[in-house]
Amino acid sequence: MPPITTTLKAIRKCSPCGLRPESNGTLTGYVKLKAFLGECWDDDAPVKFSEIVASNGLDDALWCLRSICPHHEKEVRLFAADCAESVLHIFEKLRPNDNRPRLAIKAARDFANGEIDAAAWAAAWDAAWAAAWDAARDAALLAGLHIVSDLDVNHKHWTHARARWDVWQRGYGLACDINGVLFTYGKQP
Repeated sequence: MPPITTTLKAIRKCSPCGLRPESNGTLTGYVKLKAFLGECWDDDAPVKFSEIVASNGLDDALWCLRSICPHHEKEVRLFAADCAESVLHIFEKLRPNDNRPRLAIKAARDFANGEIDAAAWAAAWDAAWAAAWDAARDAALLAGLHIVSDLDVNHKHWTHARARWDVWQRGYGLACDINGVLFTYGKQP
């Protein structure tokens, strides 16, 4: 397999950071890569992904994946799926019965390999986003619960915060009526 490449021109089209040196002269982003490659580097010449990593580090190299030449799209999609899968255990530890991210990773690989169409891949992507938002909502509720437990609040507020967390854990939405009475609504997917 040929190395994954992009060009300086393609990177510039994606509006990179560091188009100019910092006020203190420090080179970052695009100008750092350009200095590493040399002033004589042709803007249309291939730049290997490994050169971007060597010059700017992994964070900038991962950002540059958006500018990778189209004939490497499959490799980039498979790499992204591998990255997502490497942290999937964190999500699954917190939400063991939610397989949406795992299915989205599989769909990304299937799409990269031409086994499903763009519509099926988009549906899996939407489901994974929904799962991420559900997890973020859970985290926010849990954080709120910890804050409430640390404050000197009355028993009613503590009971409401704890009930909200328990209901979310069972997969239901939770709301309050105008009098502050808690009630649940529809089971979340």
